[in-house]
Amino acid sequence: IIHRFHPELIDFASLSPYDIFANNRQAFKAAESLGVPPLLNPQEMVEGSTPDKLFVMTYVFQLKLHLDKKGLLDEMSLFTKHKKEQRLNFQEEDKRISE
Repeated sequence: IIHRFHPELIDFASLSPYDIFANNRQAFKAAESLGVPPLLNPQEMVEGSTPDKLFVMTYVFQLKLHLDKKGLLDEMSLFTKHKKEQRLNFQEEDKRISE
């Protein structure tokens, strides 16, 4: 999810399928740098056979919601800018036709 919005925050080449702790630490630090507080820590992700699914899903949802809001705001500002430009183009065209 982080990579979708901020690919520069996690270096995938440095991740190891054998080091779950370090991978999670890097992901949690990236999320925290974006303003998403951790609900889990890397140790909790490696302890036991399976991490608490409710905590994981809550954290992932919180992260996705945070990033979507930022993405939607960016998309909305681009949409608004495009609409303004489109309106100006129509106004210029109307002005040119009426002359």
